[in-house]
Amino acid sequence: MNGNPAPQNSIWLNSYKNGISGGETLVKPADYQSLLGLAPGETAENTFITYGFNWQPDYVMWSLNGKALQKRLYGQ
Repeated sequence: MNGNPAPQNSIWLNSYKNGISGGETLVKPADYQSLLGLAPGETAENTFITYGFNWQPDYVMWSLNGKALQKRLYGQ
């Protein structure tokens, strides 16, 4: 996204409210591997991961396997 190449198996996060982007966040494999306690070499490509997002009036939150990955308040 945004014209920048991402490392393989990365995850992009983005949000929009009223047509305005809340910005993009690149989550590299090492970051989500640590959060999830994945073994070396396990990535979004070769293991099962449940992706979730929770939209609320004042924030959006992304999660992986039920663990909060990022919470973004609108206006940040």
